[in-house]
Amino acid sequence: MEGPQIDSRGSIWICTQKTGVRVHIRETCFADVWPQGVVGEKAERAERYFVIEMLTVTIMPPESLGLLKTYSDSIDSEEEKEVFHAAMEATREWESSPGYYIGNCILTLMNAINHICHRNYTELIHLIARCETTEEIYWKQVNESSKEFMRLLSNYIGSMKNAENYTERIVSELDEYCSSDPLISELYDVKVKKCNLDLYEPFFTSLRNYIVHHEPIDFTIHMSEEERYSFALDKEYVLSSNEWSTRAKGYVDSWENNVIISEAIVDYDNAIDELYNWLVDHVSYRFLEEGEEMERLAENAEKLQTEFFDKADVEMMSFVWEEGP
Repeated sequence: MEGPQIDSRGSIWICTQKTGVRVHIRETCFADVWPQGVVGEKAERAERYFVIEMLTVTIMPPESLGLLKTYSDSIDSEEEKEVFHAAMEATREWESSPGYYIGNCILTLMNAINHICHRNYTELIHLIARCETTEEIYWKQVNESSKEFMRLLSNYIGSMKNAENYTERIVSELDEYCSSDPLISELYDVKVKKCNLDLYEPFFTSLRNYIVHHEPIDFTIHMSEEERYSFALDKEYVLSSNEWSTRAKGYVDSWENNVIISEAIVDYDNAIDELYNWLVDHVSYRFLEEGEEMERLAENAEKLQTEFFDKADVEMMSFVWEEGP
């Protein structure tokens, strides 16, 4: 049996040779792992890795409509058929509720942030941390081989830009469920400015565009008071260039001297965290009634599914995986 695989919806696939079953883990199976070498302000958090040494998964209600349909072959009587259709209808009502859709939108969005954007962030911070402790004599060599740094930086910025675009689409869709003003998109735009993301995003977008479409940037070397070395972007070089947007230059100009890339990334990532923490809290509060109704429908679906499984004497599928990732 292969190891668990997390998909874009945040579910977990347990794969055997014959089948793949998506299951929801009801107990937390994630562990916060501190990458060795992560230093500075971001040392209090790290990428959330999928770390499991042994996992036993049991399919249990309420399950999705698609999975429930697979049990139709277990029906042997009219009574079982009647209960099965009742369970199907209850499950369909649950999955078509506004609360289910809203919750799934936020879950999908946060999984993208946690498992793609934060992974790219961690890889980038790893590299920066290694360079910070590099002896000065080797820095010329590090700078000459900075393609890896620019690749990771480009991946991180690209994933954050994709997340931004996806978030704006989700927020626009959530507006349709608002029964009163202000719309979520209006509050979202205000929060973006409060988090200074209207400054960070143009800079990082311009930086990535430059990396992708022009020759590699010759980063300068910055040494902090703690004698740590890091990549820096020459302020005057950016301000005098025609390849950077006006808003990106405005961010660069806010720095007293050169832009310390590691500090800029930490500030950007902190702002992203603040924005999405606010968004999750606001959506949970704004659609509290829809969430409570969804929970009621989920309980009803669970009740009828359990009744069907009992009557049809369906054996719950169970998978055990006993190897580390």
